[in-house]
Amino acid sequence: MKFGKTHKNLSTMKIAAFIDTATSFGEDILWGIQDYQSRYAPHWQLFFVETPFSADYLPEEFKNWKGDGVIVRSNSQDFVRRVTRPHVAVLDLGDEHYFGFPTVCYNHLKIAKLAVEHFVDRRIQNLFYIGYEEREYDIIRAEAFIEEARMLGCRSKVRFLTSSEENALSRQQDFLEFMVKESPKPLGIFAGDDILGVRLIKMVQNMKYHVPDDVAVLGCGNDVLCCEWGFPALSSIPTCGKRFGFISAKYFDGLLQGTETPCRLPILVSPRPVVLRGSSDIHAVWDSKLQLALQLIRKKACQGLCVEDISAATGLPRRTLERKFQQFLNRSPHAEIMRVQVETTQRLLLETNLSLEEIAQKAGFHSVSHLCVSLKRAIHKTPGEFRREAREKLKFCI
Repeated sequence: MKFGKTHKNLSTMKIAAFIDTATSFGEDILWGIQDYQSRYAPHWQLFFVETPFSADYLPEEFKNWKGDGVIVRSNSQDFVRRVTRPHVAVLDLGDEHYFGFPTVCYNHLKIAKLAVEHFVDRRIQNLFYIGYEEREYDIIRAEAFIEEARMLGCRSKVRFLTSSEENALSRQQDFLEFMVKESPKPLGIFAGDDILGVRLIKMVQNMKYHVPDDVAVLGCGNDVLCCEWGFPALSSIPTCGKRFGFISAKYFDGLLQGTETPCRLPILVSPRPVVLRGSSDIHAVWDSKLQLALQLIRKKACQGLCVEDISAATGLPRRTLERKFQQFLNRSPHAEIMRVQVETTQRLLLETNLSLEEIAQKAGFHSVSHLCVSLKRAIHKTPGEFRREAREKLKFCI
């Protein structure tokens, strides 16, 4: 069909959105679409149809619908084609296919690159990707993961689960135990999604290995509730459904208005940088005393920990402790404590609406002024500037 000029002068456009809201990602996509509509496309009349991601039926309320555009996210080609209408624009948000319509999806090559670089930055050279064989994007990511690992001199392997099998991950228990036992430590595992990542953490811990010291785990999606549910919390690559929905709506509006040309290849949305949490917050060092010191800092940096406490716990004189930190990390024990406190502050500013007084207490600062000075010194922003800019970028930047 032709886009653009036939719609350009209409005062009102009727847009139907078929989005599965069974997941937080689907809900966020819809919020992103609605946010774009409220800001830049008040001429849109949104008609939302909540439908399962792989639905093969046509909703009753849509059968007599007449409009100007359809935004659909489904892995069923039959369903996508059944919701189309003659002379009605279609935007496909599917992540596992290309059905011939203008499409927006994530750049899974960049997701894989981010994951490998995240592990390499922590001197982890033995890597695994674990995903589901029925998800095309897992296959794309896995291939890119292997290639990126090879280019950076890492050893890597892939294991696919069958998502249709009940307890698919539990069926791999023997393999996972063998993999963790036989692989040189530390081992880095990139999970295809956050739920899988959280389950992997629990399985590794049940094997009596430590996360992240023996096995570092990274998820994808950054579903905050899921990532923060266990201990340690799961590091993750944000896909940010709101941003994805906003970008998709902006592109679709351009198609409808004739300012964008339909692309034969999908529009790729880049992921955001890794959100670091405890599951991969590791520095791969081989000195057992220094490992103990780093574990202590990860656990207690926000609880008033000082260098003398670390010296007493490790049995190392302060001067020796300082020398080891400089040798392996190129910073002092105090700087490492402050780094963890600042990262905790950033996470709380971005993910919560806590007051500065509450954040200062949770991050282990003596006062709000101490928090502000420390954050300004580390990232050259006040807490208010960071919270405002980070949330704006997370929602709307392409």
